[in-house]
Amino acid sequence: MLWDTRKTDALMLGMIALYLCIEVPFSGYLMHLIAAGATQDQISVVEKFGRILTGVAIFLAFVGGSLIPYCRFEFPKVSEAVGVAVLGALLTIGGTYATLWAIGQYSPLLVSEKTLKQSYDSVILQNELRERGLGDLRPDLSSASWNAFIATAPVIANGERALGMIDGADQLKEREAKRQLGSIEEFRNRFFDQLSPEIERSYSSYRQASDAYLSAVGRIDRDASEEWNKYVGELRRRYPEGVPTVGYTAAGIRNKVRAQIPVSENWHVLDRSSFIAAYRKKARQEIASRSTGMDLPAGLSKAEFWQTAKVQEEIGRQIGHDYGFEPTGVIHPYMSPKQFATRVYVPAYAHVLEGIRSEKSRDQLEEAHRIATLPAMALLLSLAGAALHVFKGSGYAASLIGLKRYRHYVAGAVLLIGIALMSVKGDTITEASVYQDSKAGGVYAQIVEQAIRIQPAFDTFAEMFRSTGIWNQIEGVIATL
Repeated sequence: MLWDTRKTDALMLGMIALYLCIEVPFSGYLMHLIAAGATQDQISVVEKFGRILTGVAIFLAFVGGSLIPYCRFEFPKVSEAVGVAVLGALLTIGGTYATLWAIGQYSPLLVSEKTLKQSYDSVILQNELRERGLGDLRPDLSSASWNAFIATAPVIANGERALGMIDGADQLKEREAKRQLGSIEEFRNRFFDQLSPEIERSYSSYRQASDAYLSAVGRIDRDASEEWNKYVGELRRRYPEGVPTVGYTAAGIRNKVRAQIPVSENWHVLDRSSFIAAYRKKARQEIASRSTGMDLPAGLSKAEFWQTAKVQEEIGRQIGHDYGFEPTGVIHPYMSPKQFATRVYVPAYAHVLEGIRSEKSRDQLEEAHRIATLPAMALLLSLAGAALHVFKGSGYAASLIGLKRYRHYVAGAVLLIGIALMSVKGDTITEASVYQDSKAGGVYAQIVEQAIRIQPAFDTFAEMFRSTGIWNQIEGVIATL
């Protein structure tokens, strides 16, 4: 029978197991990514995947709780049931994704300007903690609880108390500016990596035109000699008794030559050097007129090309757009580290620091609020999805071993015992005195704290699912997005 209870229970248990192989390792992956200082673009991709996972969690609950019981009576045929399932998947996963996107997008509109500013400051504090730790808590990316602590620091840390425990808190914004730029060498590499591809393409076009120009110029003297020999040979055939060099005949010869080559009005018709010079001048003009991309002198090396006024103008425009200052000297990849620091790094640092200290636009504050709050929400949603389906999966497993009447009790016991064991194991972050002295108040912060507390044991639990290899495949796909 299609809708035999044991078969549907086994089907649901299999789907839940597959889901848990992805969901359980996912939250640790996201926390590690944030704690390691990934870019917002990288984090955004993973958060989008997390929305899909949350939608899948809701869809699985819908399938087990509503779809299968409904199809058992209304759609006995597989083809009919599949159509309903596909529609249900689109509605639940798509609806969940849209809802979570809307929450992230519009939640900053529901808080005060003061809260938004605090979120901006908390993101700077988060970056400080990521790099330097807090008190005796040192950065440790191998620790699941450390990763979760850093990822959720804007939510669980009281900014004022945490700042009071940081050495040199009055220079926090200066260090943040340096973090954003990186070291001089890191910034230099990033700076020229950004500029180089476009200039390399320009130089490649220039080099092709330059090589063609120089090749053509290199043939001028040979062509001029050939033209002279041709000219003299024709004269000797026409005037075998001697070429006239004065009078009307010579003037006619001269005018005929002048129609093709810019010799002077009183040019001697057998003056080879003047003929060659005039031919060379005309040939160069013609070559230059046919050459494209040759508004620069020919034969420049790449280093010389970088230092031309045209390229420097483009570099200055890019620096002005990105860093808000005009460079005071020539900028090129071959400059010394000291020159780069003086001409680029120091002014760029001043610009970034000024931006950190200045009043922020509403859009900047809203984005900071999302960066500060969404990781904590993602962590809780991931744990909730895992907990729900550990409960559901335990219930289906209980039914399959003959405990159908008690499946809810069995599932509840498995979930509660699991949470209790994870909590008992504890962690080194939330138990540290420096954390207790700096933590924020409020119910939400307390919930997130408990999520951090179970991370070491939860990571051990996640390792069991990682060992299947399924998550490794998913992680590989995410890394390519």
